[in-house]
Amino acid sequence: MNNEILIFRTDWIGDLITTCPAISSLKKKIENSKITLIASRRNYAYAKQLDFLDNVYIFPDKGIIRKIIFIFKFLKKRFFRTFIFDGKDRSLLLSLFIKSDMKIGIYDIKKKSFLYNFFNIKLIQDDHKTGLMKLYQKVIDAHEPKIKISNFDFVHCKKDNNFSSYLPIKDYIYLHLDEKWFSKLYINSYTDICPSYDEFINFLTHIAQNKKNILISTGIKNFELINNLKENFFNFERE
Repeated sequence: MNNEILIFRTDWIGDLITTCPAISSLKKKIENSKITLIASRRNYAYAKQLDFLDNVYIFPDKGIIRKIIFIFKFLKKRFFRTFIFDGKDRSLLLSLFIKSDMKIGIYDIKKKSFLYNFFNIKLIQDDHKTGLMKLYQKVIDAHEPKIKISNFDFVHCKKDNNFSSYLPIKDYIYLHLDEKWFSKLYINSYTDICPSYDEFINFLTHIAQNKKNILISTGIKNFELINNLKENFFNFERE
C-alpha cells in the first residue's frame, strides 16, 4: 500500500515549526508512512534536521523554467495524501499537477476557491480567528478524524539540537520574542501586541512566579525592546 504523504510548507521556519506536531502525528499514526516535504529556502535547512521527514525539496521561488522542471519531478509519482498546510496559491496550483488519492489544503476565506474546488481539493478555510492547532486539526480531520495532534515534543526528533539538547526543558518556560510582535516591523494588518518595556517586564515577572527559569529566543531583527532588555534587565555572564 502506498502510504507516502506530501506536505507543502513553503514559507518560514516558524511556520514549519507550528506544523511539526501535526506532521509528526501523521507520521506516527499512519502505518509505514513516508513523508515528503516541499519547503522553501528559508526553512529547508531546519527541515532536513527533522527525522520524521523522509524527503525534503526546495520549491524554486524564481524562474518559470525552474518551476516547470520542479513540477516534472513529481509527475510520475502518486501520493496517498497531500496536505497544503501553507495555504499558498503557488502550493495549491502546484498540487493540481500532482497525483494523490486525496488533497487537503488551507485557504484564505477572503479569496475565491472555485478553481481548487473544481479540481477536487478539500479546502479548510482560514477565518483568521481559529487558532493554528485547531486549523491544522481540521485539515487532519478531513483525512482521518481519529488522528489527533499530540506530538508537541517533536523537538526531540531534530537530529542536531546543539544548544537546546543541553537544556532541562521541564525547568524552563520558553518564549520567542521577535518582530512579529510589532505590526510596524512586520505586517501592518496583523494584530499588534506591541508591549512597552515596563509591560514586558511585568509579564516576565508574572509568568516567573512559579520559580521557573525563562528562556527567551529572538529573531534576526534588532529593535528597541530587545535593546532595552539587554541594557537594563539582563545580566551578561561569560562562560
